[in-house]
Amino acid sequence: MRNKLLTNTAIISLLSSSLLLTATSSANAEGQVGVGTGFDFSSGEYGGTTTTDITYIPLNCKYQNNYFALKLTIPYVSMTSEDNNVVGGGSNVVIINSGEEATAENETNSGMGDIILAATSFLYPGTDDNPLIPMIDLTGKIKLPSADEEKGLGTGETDYSIESDLTWFTGSTALFGTLGYKFMGSPETYELNNVGYISIGAAYQIGPGFSTGLMYDTKQASTDSGTDSSEATGYVSYKLSDDWKFLLYGVKGFSDGSADYGIGATLSFSMDAEEVDWLAPVRRISDL
Repeated sequence: MRNKLLTNTAIISLLSSSLLLTATSSANAEGQVGVGTGFDFSSGEYGGTTTTDITYIPLNCKYQNNYFALKLTIPYVSMTSEDNNVVGGGSNVVIINSGEEATAENETNSGMGDIILAATSFLYPGTDDNPLIPMIDLTGKIKLPSADEEKGLGTGETDYSIESDLTWFTGSTALFGTLGYKFMGSPETYELNNVGYISIGAAYQIGPGFSTGLMYDTKQASTDSGTDSSEATGYVSYKLSDDWKFLLYGVKGFSDGSADYGIGATLSFSMDAEEVDWLAPVRRISDL
């Protein structure tokens, strides 16, 4: 059995990253499959002179067992802005012209966002005997350039990320942290730097299936003229049934590298993988 708080540096990547999804899951030997969706709305000037509003609606598909997890995210993005200084959505927002004056009238662009593939290895499950020893996960991600670059919905380049999650449990409380690094693909029209990112936080289980938490994220700016992101996220998560979970969150930004504020929610469904016949080859991999 594996009991964990599923953390995420950009709540989306739940959210992605991770938005932060907290739930207690115990996968059987065959594993579990899940699907989820939600919405994320953020608004801010991002170092520009006018406000940029971004709506991000992901479709998440996931397989998880006691050893590893595989995740696919296919998002829809809608962006309204005058500055043309922000590209992407969700955990893939890139600020490319910080501090420049608006050059166009207010415009909305929408469409498919960048697809994200993620694979996580559960390196160490932690131990009840010594709460000072954390649970350790290692995750690799690939962001595929499926968004329309001309509309500003993506950079048009492939990005690669690697990150490690550490989680400490003590009673009904969990402390967690993420350390990651993203290798950015640079378009021909502007140069992007690779970035490191960190998140820390705490989660508390209020009652059966009901938890809350708070996390802080910071990420290096991807351009020389940009500002590091700095933001805090608070959330509540409720298990509606054995199969359904709901999460509600809010975000407050503290720098020009972050949105001024954000709100969002996710709804996810999971079931035992043994009930899905076409997953048999994937299940056999965990037995090797």
